[in-house]
Amino acid sequence: NLHLRPLFDIGRKDLAALVQRTADAVYECVLRHDGTITAEHGMGPIRAPYLRQEWGESLYATMQAVKHLLDPEDAFNPGAMFSEQSILTNAVLR
Repeated sequence: NLHLRPLFDIGRKDLAALVQRTADAVYECVLRHDGTITAEHGMGPIRAPYLRQEWGESLYATMQAVKHLLDPEDAFNPGAMFSEQSILTNAVLR
């Protein structure tokens, strides 16, 4: 169970792109080694774009169906688990 906390120079002009490339590389490495991108902290909007890769299409669709059955209005934490938004959408990079 690794908790990565990469340190970035927040003054970099390419900070957003660097954060995105770093996340993509880390998650790709974890999944290539049959790891999981979640643990005791759950999913959330930062990991959501990578869940389809980890779970595969069938399980991803099943989990979406379960979510829809329990929350047909998507009122509970909308977009936190089934989102294709960039991890940077809700990030504060200053």
